[in-house]
Formats: sequence, structure tokens, C-alpha cells
Amino acid sequence: KERVKPKRVRAMNMILQSSIKDRIQAAQKEALDEFAGLQRGLDEMIV
Repeated sequence: KERVKPKRVRAMNMILQSSIKDRIQAAQKEALDEFAGLQRGLDEMIV
């Protein structure tokens, strides 16, 4: 007999996955902003 996960567990799983996605997107944005700042600094040093 196959066990079916309770709805509560499935809902919790979805919440965890969405919060992880949000964290990843925030970290990527932060890294991009940091990279853009470094690039700007290098451009200023060259000019």
C-alpha cells in the first residue's frame, strides 16, 4: 500500500521551497550589485 503524504507536510514543503528560491534570488541580486560596483571601480581606475 502506497503512503500518501498529509496535506500539511506537502504545504510545508512548498513554503520551504519558495523561501529558498527567494533567498537564492536575493543572493544573486546582491552578487550582481557587488560585481557592478567592482566593475565601476575598475573602469574609474583605467580612465
